[in-house]
Amino acid sequence: METLLAGTGLHIREQPRDLLITNPSDPDKGTVYIGTRDGHAAWEHTVWDHWGSLTDPDPDPVDLARKIITALSGTAPSRM
Repeated sequence: METLLAGTGLHIREQPRDLLITNPSDPDKGTVYIGTRDGHAAWEHTVWDHWGSLTDPDPDPVDLARKIITALSGTAPSRM
């Protein structure tokens, strides 16, 4: 893997069970994990989804509440 990523600026750190690949110039991009035993690859990263602001001229707090409930519980509220 090191040869394939050479010259990209990515950092590869070997752990007992995984290779961890990161971008030191942009750590918010997350980490790619590659299993040294099974070769499985996974990307761990934070996802942001901007929903607007309650200080907008015409905020919709009910819509924001629906988004919060759906995001954190996995189900949409039946009524609000």
